[in-house]
Amino acid sequence: MVSQVITLPELRRGDAWIARMCLGLSLYLAEPPTPEQARAAWNAYRSVCPSERMRFARNTRMILWQELASDQRKDLAPYLAPLDERLDVGALVWDGYPRSYWTFWIQGVLVPERGPHASYLLVRFSDEVFPETIHALAVRLTDALPFLSGHAGFTVEFKPGLKGRAFDQIFAWSRRYLGLEVEDLNRTLPVVLDAVKGASWLTLVGNGLWSKVTDTIGGQPELPESVDLHRGKHGIVLRAGPQPVLADRNRQEFPAAYAAVERLIQPVKVQSHPEFSGRFREEGLTMAWLRRLTEPENW
Repeated sequence: MVSQVITLPELRRGDAWIARMCLGLSLYLAEPPTPEQARAAWNAYRSVCPSERMRFARNTRMILWQELASDQRKDLAPYLAPLDERLDVGALVWDGYPRSYWTFWIQGVLVPERGPHASYLLVRFSDEVFPETIHALAVRLTDALPFLSGHAGFTVEFKPGLKGRAFDQIFAWSRRYLGLEVEDLNRTLPVVLDAVKGASWLTLVGNGLWSKVTDTIGGQPELPESVDLHRGKHGIVLRAGPQPVLADRNRQEFPAAYAAVERLIQPVKVQSHPEFSGRFREEGLTMAWLRRLTEPENW
């Protein structure tokens, strides 16, 4: 289990966390999801999430969480119906734990005044989840709904109201751990409509972007032994090793399998990205972080 490998750190203030590392999966969608697509994603999630960790639900038009009865866990219809009424509505399920929790969040994004944005599905896992469980969900999602790209592995979360302080710490973590994903959806969603953010333990690439990769290299890639590929209905999952790694620079570790995937997706890699907050923006190093797997000397 991942939790036997490392205790994931947090930045705390009093009894509350400001930033933390966790295990997560992010999937970027070209369009706001329909209720049918959200239901398909929910069924994929439900197939791997322990039943007792599906306790509360709401959509983003609700203020309060509602407790889910056991029979409601099979179909989130009351929470998914508004997705057809407004394209900027999302549905969430949470287990009620203050940390090391299971969450499911599928969200439509429509920001006309700021231009096109991808929509998304976010999943967060408890720290003790098995890697095989995360991979099984990613595989199911490639059949469940159309997607642009995505990633899964070690990632970060932060409290939005303390973003600057959180990202100073996230910057420090990311300098040390090359396998850690830095994520701020407000910055990333505009740039992943036609490009892949980068490689992680699991790298998901939708059919449209994968075709660009194979067209560029003139056929299907030859993968190193450390990387395997699953082909689903709507795209592929590349797995870089049997489990996610943080790749601690202090121990002279480097995520070679992640870097192999990163090199493979270069034809569709993002070429620009808004600066993350905190020291990323102060030092202008967001793109250096995004290229850390192929240009580690610049990060």
